[in-house]
Amino acid sequence: MQQVENNVLFRFLSYLLCLLSIWGYGIFIYLSLFEPEFIQKSILYSFVLTFGYFWSWKNRYNNQYFVKAILALLMIGVAIYFFRSLSESIYDPRIPLLELLISLLLIHSFDLPRRRDILYSITSTLIIVIVLTVVSFSNWIVLFIMIFTFLFLVTLLVMDGEAEFKDLKLIFRIGASLAVFVFLLSTFLFVFLPKPSGGYFFRFVFAPKGDITNLGPSDSPEVVQKKVESIFSQAHTYKGFRGEIDLSSRGLLPHVLVMKVKSPFMTYIKGMHLIYYDGKKWYNPAGDDITVTSGDYSYFSLPNEFEYYNYNVINSYFMVVEDLPDILYHIPVASEVFFPANFLRMRDYNIYAEYPLVKGITYTAVSKVPYFDMNKLKEFSYDEYKRFIGKIIERNNFYYNYLSLPEMPIEVERISVDLTENESTFWGKVEKIKEYLENNYTYDLFIDVPKTDAVYDFLFIQKRGYCEQFASSLAVMLRKVNIPARVVLGYAPQKKDPLTGFIEVYSDDAHAWVEVLTPFGWLPVDPTPYNVDEQTLKYLEDKNRGSNIYRMFGLDEEFIQRLSVLFNLTLRISVMLIFIFVVYNLYFVLRRVFIIRYLEKIDISKIDDRDLLRVFMIFVEYFKMKGNEFPKEFTLREIKGLSINDPLFEKFKSFIDIYERYIYGPK
Repeated sequence: MQQVENNVLFRFLSYLLCLLSIWGYGIFIYLSLFEPEFIQKSILYSFVLTFGYFWSWKNRYNNQYFVKAILALLMIGVAIYFFRSLSESIYDPRIPLLELLISLLLIHSFDLPRRRDILYSITSTLIIVIVLTVVSFSNWIVLFIMIFTFLFLVTLLVMDGEAEFKDLKLIFRIGASLAVFVFLLSTFLFVFLPKPSGGYFFRFVFAPKGDITNLGPSDSPEVVQKKVESIFSQAHTYKGFRGEIDLSSRGLLPHVLVMKVKSPFMTYIKGMHLIYYDGKKWYNPAGDDITVTSGDYSYFSLPNEFEYYNYNVINSYFMVVEDLPDILYHIPVASEVFFPANFLRMRDYNIYAEYPLVKGITYTAVSKVPYFDMNKLKEFSYDEYKRFIGKIIERNNFYYNYLSLPEMPIEVERISVDLTENESTFWGKVEKIKEYLENNYTYDLFIDVPKTDAVYDFLFIQKRGYCEQFASSLAVMLRKVNIPARVVLGYAPQKKDPLTGFIEVYSDDAHAWVEVLTPFGWLPVDPTPYNVDEQTLKYLEDKNRGSNIYRMFGLDEEFIQRLSVLFNLTLRISVMLIFIFVVYNLYFVLRRVFIIRYLEKIDISKIDDRDLLRVFMIFVEYFKMKGNEFPKEFTLREIKGLSINDPLFEKFKSFIDIYERYIYGPK
């Protein structure tokens, strides 16, 4: 049996190195993705690591055959999970690789009897730190590398307190060289490796065309249209996604989860924009579709309406959990899509899939998020803006449609002009109308059917309405003062799962807002106010009965969400504690049975000299289990002279005679 590592300080410092690498993983991935799941994982990993190091210390003299068998099975499971994660993130293996290294680190922490085992763990932390520098976007990682390097050198210095000075000097030189190498390599990788802008990872979903035939892309257009219509007949589907919103009837949507979205931040999820208004509804007429085809893998490069020069690139991962129509939802402005289809259709820069988004579809949309310099936008005079619009329409006459309106009561134009006549800047006019709608009208889902032009009815008769009424009024009033605008339909999600990091999109998150044409591109503007009608508020509250109970106790939604995160984390830790407790006790039950049977059957006269120490430790462990722990200061003679009522004690005394001859006899 090789020498057991009894240097407590060395073990503790190696534990700190492992802990530091785990928290580096949690913190720096969180700073890149803003997903708390990585912090929560770090808490769980830290707990497992602490227990593992404690277990290794307590059982450092035992062979732990049963434990090693369990650890081997766990390693196989971790390897299977890694390759599964890798297949889902084949073009970005960094996070699966980090989690593989940390998982192996945690498993290995339960079996660290010798120095070389601990050194293996320390080596794993070095690899984790190097991978972190490739992943992280935060400059704080340089400080992290410095702290890690310092702790690494201290660990090497205390590794062998009994070594001679020359040996220590050699160890320190080798360790210092390794530390400097890791520090320089990590810093170089962090500084010079390119990283995607927008603070997100390349989590694309590639789908070979041969794997998607079961989804229906080979269906005829007539069959596809029937499938789309069947989806629109379902209660959770927002009817406006047909490409038309009737302002006389909205309908109430149920609270049904329709998709999950992985995105760096909460934002609007666009479905489509509508251009034409006829006094009762917004719509897009049937027109010529642009077909965008893909290569062998379902990658689509989409044409953009404008050439953007200042923007961030973000990747959003969509998981469809309820059947949805054939609209490709995205965060504006979608420039690339990884979608399992042969082709996509574009009509007036709205994106349609080859077939409905049936439950189970996953895809990735790469979006350009234009940077809007609001200071410059606010300085843009109205006269300059009119010249800009004139040039846009001159180049492409289609943009005149964003100003066109039907015949309407003259009061709509008067109020639009009167509100904005004192504003000299284009953006000042936009904000003036938006603030007027927010401050003077009420959000209400239960309005009467308009008897005249829907916008006129909202502005001058009912003075209340839902998001479509507010968006329609803003778009119409902006057009009345020669500012191109269009109504946008999509989702405005309110909830992000703090454990998975997915934005949860419900059917009743369906929303309408406005896009205003600016010199920087289309800019979203949402005029829907926070003042809500009492009947509507009660309806919204009753959809989630729990919310009424929370308010009875004076608890707000944010507090409940934080409490939910804490509860889920506590529940996971409790389940893990129970699991460890059961495994721990099961181990000792099985260990006890194994030891008793082993000692009853063993022939002590035939024990090999190399196994004498191991058998001695098994005897000691057996008597300790039986409540007969030998004092550490006792010699073998004194142990043999004890009076213990146990049938195996006589066998142990005979073994001591053999063990003594081995220790003190001639070599």
